[in-house]
Amino acid sequence: MQPGQRITTHFTFDELIKGSDAPTDVAVTTRIVEFTVSFLEPGRFAWESYLRETGMGGSPKWNIICGYRSPEKNARVGGALASRHMLGDAADIACDVDWRALRDGRGSERDARRMQAFATWLTKYAYKGNAVGGLGIYTEKNTGQLYWIHADARPRDRGRIATWTGHHVGSEQ
Repeated sequence: MQPGQRITTHFTFDELIKGSDAPTDVAVTTRIVEFTVSFLEPGRFAWESYLRETGMGGSPKWNIICGYRSPEKNARVGGALASRHMLGDAADIACDVDWRALRDGRGSERDARRMQAFATWLTKYAYKGNAVGGLGIYTEKNTGQLYWIHADARPRDRGRIATWTGHHVGSEQ
């Protein structure tokens, strides 16, 4: 897979590696493609259908804040030592909101409601399939505004998805 190359209709390789050098390990590149094909792309289509069916409106775009992270970038942003991002099967996702404003505690009410609806929907969607084994909900610690969701393809423990909440203070793109 080369920089600039499209993985699916809605996601490019660059989008999934932004801020990191392209992985040299074929297994990592394969996991990036597999996670995009098995979860990100079908999820993006399902979110678009949900928006249409509920009349919620707005853009169905998913913002990939971070996908693959090289070990160097992972250390720089304060990622977990065994982060799934370094394996290529994780992404931090927001819908069509100003996630930076939400992260900084200055997000609009519209964006806060939209991200909350997205998180509720995405959690239900993840449980319907088998592509996701980890879901983290990240909120600003003072306002509680949700600004992104981490999803990864770790193995499920007895069918359960690992879940957590957190606040991130790294230097995201």
